[in-house]
Amino acid sequence: MKKFFYLLTAVFALTACNTGSDYDYEPGPYYLTEGVFIVQEGNFGNVNGSIGYLTYNYADINQWTMNQDIYYSANGTGLKGTINDAAICGNRIYIVGTDEKTIFVADKTSMVEVDRIRLEHDGETFKPRHIVVSNNELFVSTFEKKIFVINSTNNTITKTYDCGSYSEGLAIADGYLYVANSNYAQGNSSISKINLATGTHEEIKTPEMKNVVDVQTTMGRIFYLDSGTYDDKEPHTQKDYGIYELKGKNSILVLAATEMCISGNVILGINNPHSYPSTGTAEFFAYNISSGRKNMLTDGRDISHLEPNKISLDPVSGLVYITCLSKNAGIPQYQDYGFCAVYGLNADAFANTLTGNHLKTFQCGVGPTYVIPNIKYVQN
Repeated sequence: MKKFFYLLTAVFALTACNTGSDYDYEPGPYYLTEGVFIVQEGNFGNVNGSIGYLTYNYADINQWTMNQDIYYSANGTGLKGTINDAAICGNRIYIVGTDEKTIFVADKTSMVEVDRIRLEHDGETFKPRHIVVSNNELFVSTFEKKIFVINSTNNTITKTYDCGSYSEGLAIADGYLYVANSNYAQGNSSISKINLATGTHEEIKTPEMKNVVDVQTTMGRIFYLDSGTYDDKEPHTQKDYGIYELKGKNSILVLAATEMCISGNVILGINNPHSYPSTGTAEFFAYNISSGRKNMLTDGRDISHLEPNKISLDPVSGLVYITCLSKNAGIPQYQDYGFCAVYGLNADAFANTLTGNHLKTFQCGVGPTYVIPNIKYVQN
């Protein structure tokens, strides 16, 4: 299969990726990305969230197709409220509908809705925020100090765990669930460490934690993203933000960054601190965790007219996605259509760097955030 983009090499040890080849011969079973789902949160109170889908064509990126609302196309009705996250488990995609207090379940091939899960416990209904998959179970964070566990076989809630206030991103490693508790950017933020076997909950707080919004684990290490604080006066500059490593009960600043995506030995990130209107220039980088080396992923000139939002990686194809908002006179346009920029990756083993080459930017729905690869296992 001839690929028009560069795949990752072992020097960065991202995941078990296929290597690029100019031959049609495929040696045995392999993983293949058919396309990517794009989580589009919408604009609260004005535009409902949605799920976009970008279909791959490995011969020519100009033949890729974008469906800006694949859920509506399949079901004749759209999602409602804010769509904050999504995850694939088996042949289904689980879509986090925060305002509807519902997890929407659809067949990931047809996108036809097959179920809805309401997060109910002790007579209360909870607002889901983010979702992660482990061993056919789904772990869902909420704003109301509860984590829900869903059995994907029958889509039933099997247990709940207590956590900190206004929980956001989650990660699982070595029998523990780590939860980012933002406390709604009011300070006193924390990370919950939950023993999945016993259910015991430890809330970790450090002086550096201001507004923890995400946590990710790799190679036995724990990293978290802190969005920091915002000045009360215009231009409401963001400060005290960054990527930190949690070592025991201590926070170590790794990088100044406003977004991150971690896979294997690499952190891909964006450093674009908030101001209103935007006054700075966004930085896009790759960071080698083992060597501590950081390099520019792209100068961003191809999307300089847009407001970068999130960065995601397809570990099979080695493609990086930067979702963006429209921008006018330095002001993000939250109710307008967004964009998804696609980058191929080039790894230089000698220089120990990872750089991206812009391939194409696609228009998508309103408020694009995370990109979820649709990966299948192919047996020859």
